[in-house]
Amino acid sequence: MNDTLKKAIAGLEERVSMHYRFHFLPGSAAERDIEHIIATQEDCFVRITAELKVMPDFPLHYILLCSDEEVGALYEASCGVTIGTINGFAAEPDTVVAVYSDEVQCIGMHEDTHLLADLVAVQWQSFIMEGLAMYMDGEWWGEPNERWVTRFLADGRYIPLAHLIPNDSFHDVPCEVSYPIAGAFTRYLIDLMGMETYLASVYAANCDADNPQGLPALLGKPINDIERDFLQWIRSQSQSYKG
Repeated sequence: MNDTLKKAIAGLEERVSMHYRFHFLPGSAAERDIEHIIATQEDCFVRITAELKVMPDFPLHYILLCSDEEVGALYEASCGVTIGTINGFAAEPDTVVAVYSDEVQCIGMHEDTHLLADLVAVQWQSFIMEGLAMYMDGEWWGEPNERWVTRFLADGRYIPLAHLIPNDSFHDVPCEVSYPIAGAFTRYLIDLMGMETYLASVYAANCDADNPQGLPALLGKPINDIERDFLQWIRSQSQSYKG
C-alpha cells in the first residue's frame, strides 16, 4: 500500500479476516454489511487463487468509501491521474479502493483478480488484463459476457479485436462494450486451451501494452482468423439463450 492510501485509512475502522483487511467509515453501509462483505471476498479469494494457482504471502486491503467521487479523488491522489468518478480500482500490489453504499456495492471478483493475477505476471495490455477479470466475473450487469457480445453483433455495437487490443483504442471504447467483449474472448481462449496454458502462453507471454501484434504471434494466426473463430464460438454459445 502506498503512502497516500496509508494516510487514507487513518481514522477508519478496520476488520481483519483470513485473507483481508477491510477499512471503512464508522456508521457506513460497509460497517453495517461487513460480515456479508467478508464472506463475499473470502469466497472470491478461494475461487481466484484456485483458478490462477497462486497464493499471496500478504493480506489484501479493501478501502470502502461511500461514493464514486471519493474513490475518484483517491485514485487521482494515489496514481496522479485525473479520472473523475469511478466505482473501484486496484492499487498494486495489495489494495482495492471501492464504493460501498446502499446504491452501489463494488465488491466481488474483478479487482481482486487484478491484484492476484500480478502473481502470474504484471500485465500492461488492458484488453488482456480486463479480459481475465471479466472472465472471473462471468457477467456484466447481471448477464453473461457472451450474451452481451451476441447483442453487440446484432445491434452494431461490436468492436473488432484489432481495435480493442491496443491500449489507446481500448480505452476509447465505452467499458460497457469493451469489458464484456474482453471477458468473452478470454473465456473462449481458456475453453480452447485450458487455464494453465492460457496463463503461461498468453497472459504471462504478452505483457507489452505497445505490442498489439503480440496476441496474433502467440496464437499463430492473423487477427482476422482469430476473430472469425471467436465469433463462431460466440454463435455456438448463443444457441443456449435468446440474445
